[in-house]
Amino acid sequence: HEGLACFENYNWIHALFNGIKYGYIDKRNEIVIKAKFNFAGNFRDGLASVRIGRNYGYINTKGEIVIPCQFKYAHGFRENLALVLIENRYGYINKRGEVVIEPQFEDARDFSDGMALIKQGNQWGYINRKGEVVITPQFEKAYFFKNGRTTVYKGNRPVIIDKEGKVVDG
Repeated sequence: HEGLACFENYNWIHALFNGIKYGYIDKRNEIVIKAKFNFAGNFRDGLASVRIGRNYGYINTKGEIVIPCQFKYAHGFRENLALVLIENRYGYINKRGEVVIEPQFEDARDFSDGMALIKQGNQWGYINRKGEVVITPQFEKAYFFKNGRTTVYKGNRPVIIDKEGKVVDG
C-alpha cells in the first residue's frame, strides 16, 4: 500500500469525547501522517480516501488533502477512477476530483479489468471506463472481472461470461 499503513490512535478518554482518529505509519513504524481522520483508507494509485466529520475526500502520501472532503462515501482509486457517493447515487471521479461518470447508480463497485459492477433495481450489470452500460443489469449476483471473464448468477445458476456478456465455456 505504497509503503504506508493506517493506524488507529485509540485512547479511551480521547475516544469518548472525540472519537477514534486514524493516521499513517511507514515501514519503520514511524508516524508520517498524524492521526486526525475519522476514517482512513489504504493508499491506491498515490491517494487514500479519508473522512473528516461526515464527509470523505482524498489525501496524498504527505497527508495533504488533494480532493476536498465533499462525498458521502468514497472508495480508493482503482484503474485511476474512484467510486464516490453523491446525493445517494454512485458515480466515479478521476484523480483531480472531477466527476467522470455521473452519479446515477443505486449501488456500484470498483473497476476491475476495465469493468465496474453497477446495480439498478435488484439487478447487477457492468459499465466500461467511459460509463457506458456494456452488460445490461440482469443478474442477481455478479463479481469482478479478471482476465476478461467473471461469474454471474441468473436464476440462482452460476454462469461464466465474457466482457460482452456472452456465456463462455469454463
